[in-house]
Amino acid sequence: MRTKQVNLLISFVAVTLFSFSCFCISKLTQTYNQLISCRSHVLEFRENMLHLKNKTEHNRLELLRALNQMKYEITLKENVSRSLDEKTVTPRENETESNRFEALKFFLPHLRQVSRIYPDVIISKGKTNVTFALGISTVNRGTQSYLKQTLNSIITRMTPSEEKDSVVIVSVADSNEDYLKSVVDMITKRFKRQVKSGSLEVISVPAFLYPDSLHGQQPTEVSEFKSWQRKQVLDFCILMLYAQSKAIYYLQLEDDIIAKRMYFTKMTDFLHNITSNNWFYIQFSVLGFIGKLFRTEDLPGFVQFFLMFYKDKPIDWLLESLFQAKMCDPAENFRQCTTRLKEVLIQHKPSLFQHVGIHSSFPGKEQYFKDPVLEPTVCTAAGAQDSRSRSGAARAQEDAHYSGSVAVEPLAAGAHRSRLWPPPPHRWLPLAHARLAVAAGRLPAGLVWGDAGTKWQRVGHLSCHCRKQTRKTGV
Repeated sequence: MRTKQVNLLISFVAVTLFSFSCFCISKLTQTYNQLISCRSHVLEFRENMLHLKNKTEHNRLELLRALNQMKYEITLKENVSRSLDEKTVTPRENETESNRFEALKFFLPHLRQVSRIYPDVIISKGKTNVTFALGISTVNRGTQSYLKQTLNSIITRMTPSEEKDSVVIVSVADSNEDYLKSVVDMITKRFKRQVKSGSLEVISVPAFLYPDSLHGQQPTEVSEFKSWQRKQVLDFCILMLYAQSKAIYYLQLEDDIIAKRMYFTKMTDFLHNITSNNWFYIQFSVLGFIGKLFRTEDLPGFVQFFLMFYKDKPIDWLLESLFQAKMCDPAENFRQCTTRLKEVLIQHKPSLFQHVGIHSSFPGKEQYFKDPVLEPTVCTAAGAQDSRSRSGAARAQEDAHYSGSVAVEPLAAGAHRSRLWPPPPHRWLPLAHARLAVAAGRLPAGLVWGDAGTKWQRVGHLSCHCRKQTRKTGV
């Protein structure tokens, strides 16, 4: 009996333990499933938080970009309003400026529906009544820019009195707002004193001033180059019209040149030493349209001629054509006309400006144009030219300062460096200044593109006898 009770007790305990184990296992399984579900919810929540974080960061960047754009536009508006507040002009002067740009409507029919034609003034103190206005038109050249070294050369080589009696105008002829912003930032940071005194101004050419014909429906390489030339003529004309009311004389420059030391003083002295006042224009460089000095009162006539034929020729060719049309008699032959041009053309020797830009403003084009008369040369019996008026170290230091740090390999013992050092690559590049140089009765030094069957000719290294023969034959 007692044994039976013990067995029943043991059985009861075993059943109880088994039931409790099953209950615990069931609870553990349920708890595990709940943990798995919670883990899934936690992972989903984490993904949502990461998505929200990325979206928040994107929105923050968008807001910062919009804020910076608003700040930039506010700065531009403040500069414009400040220049307008400080500029005291009478209504008659405003009307004159408006009428001056109204002349564009005659040659550009798409502007006849525009109420007011005037470039956007970005930085200006309204400086007027000075002797010289220096105009520089600039466009985006991609990764390469020469504008900073050009302005550094032009402005730092003026004396304080010369800077006070002049105004440098930079015209941004590019629709790229990022490039305009970079130019404005560079000028306001690098040339604070000149901006504050009003000696340095920045304008922008609105896109609506250009005709739609500059952008063909099916552009080719030839049509794009033609459009680039036509746009360049329009850019120069707009800059000339803007600068007309600011000074007595206007000097045309480009954004990839450097100026010679004391160029402003030499230019002023040369102008004062001219006995006759009956001059057409004065050139301080034979390259293209660089270094051409005009009277501002004559600028409307030049602009009208340029606009009349802006679709046909580059602006330096148009200037030469206008010079021949005004100075040559219809009864004269070409040789007599060339002789007359040599007598009338006023040129400063040596040139005061040198072209340093290799990357052209036309995409994909490289140019190695150099002014052949930047320094006086001596023709020796062997035909060599010596243009070193100062030590090579001084010239290298100056060139490195104004045209960037360039490593030049030293010459071997007994070697001589020519003016064509380093030599340009073997290219067929037409030089516009060669025609002007030959018309003036001299040969350009350096490499010149010859006729269709010729290649580069080292005209600058011919002997004196060869120079004479070349002038006679024209080859």
